Amino acid sequence: MSVFLTWIGITGFVLAAYIALLWWRNRHRSRFQARLSILFLLFVMIPTIPLTYFAASLLTRSANVLLLPGIGEALDVSLETLRLQTEDCGATFLTAHSNPSSWTPPLLSNERIEFASSYRIDRDGPALIRSVHAEESSFPPEWRPPPELLTEALSGESNSMLIPLDEKEGLVVIRSAGNGTVMAAGIVVPDLVLRARDEITRALDIYNTLSLLKESIIQKNLVWSLAVLLVLGLALLAILVARRLAVSISRPVQELVGGMERVAGGDLAQPVDIRARDEFKFLVDSFNRMIEDLRVSREKLIQTERLAAWQQVARQIS
Repeated sequence: MSVFLTWIGITGFVLAAYIALLWWRNRHRSRFQARLSILFLLFVMIPTIPLTYFAASLLTRSANVLLLPGIGEALDVSLETLRLQTEDCGATFLTAHSNPSSWTPPLLSNERIEFASSYRIDRDGPALIRSVHAEESSFPPEWRPPPELLTEALSGESNSMLIPLDEKEGLVVIRSAGNGTVMAAGIVVPDLVLRARDEITRALDIYNTLSLLKESIIQKNLVWSLAVLLVLGLALLAILVARRLAVSISRPVQELVGGMERVAGGDLAQPVDIRARDEFKFLVDSFNRMIEDLRVSREKLIQTERLAAWQQVARQIS
């Protein structure tokens, strides 16, 4: 707001200086152009400044009300909760069945596990110990977790990753089993969880976008800067239009005044040549017809005087 008020003050000072200069330059002649320019400028600026201020203030207040604090954090927590709940199924299976020799396809099917595998990590990298797939598993039999995730899980921290499946999405949970071994369990993410995740992600993206917009509007004074540019642009446009309008109106009037002065001085040979339209064109044409009529009348009068003079000479000669 302070930016807007500062620039409006500067703009008002510049416009006042322009109006004073325009009025002073026309002190020795007609001030019609100056009056018209001043009136047009005031007519544009007086309603524009308060309306722009009101619109910018309303937009700023709306941005403050729109984004309540804590919504972004709540959405992030919701996504993290969904991820942990989905991982919990695989982590629970690996905890309850930590012995890979007990894994069977029926057991995995009952526990809603798509596949389970164990690896030994040595200097040459991960080596597969045992891998079991459930009946009608959605994971390809040849699929293996990335070696870097298996190595990271050896430190004791659980890892997980999402992988695309046929029309589905899978989640692989990886955790250390001790003694240099790592276990992995794959599950299919339920459709309800996927839809919830997509909705929360979409809402979070919108919220982040609005947050950036709010930061630009409020903290960077973008709205007030645009309001200042709008006022400055309208002021410049008003000055240009006012000058053009004033010239288009005053020039025909000045030409007519000059023509009247020439007629008053007896010059009837030069009509007024002005590019005008509408009422001004009618006025100019009427004035030129009047000049033509006066010229014709003067010629007739001169001829009449000459004829009278010759008649007087003839009478004297007689």
